[in-house]
Amino acid sequence: MGYKNENLINTIELGRTIKRRRTELKLSLRDVADVTNVSASTLSRIENGTGKPDADNIA
Repeated sequence: MGYKNENLINTIELGRTIKRRRTELKLSLRDVADVTNVSASTLSRIENGTGKPDADNIA
């Protein structure tokens, strides 16, 4: 039986949402990185679906 949990975060959709909102606000990755204390490279990987945020980055 496969495992399914509807409460799991879809990290690809999360990344798309973050990028969409960041661009709507005309913010650079560096702008967001400075405010969130998450590196611009980590944010980029999250936005592009190649990195998964840890719980500290989401909170």
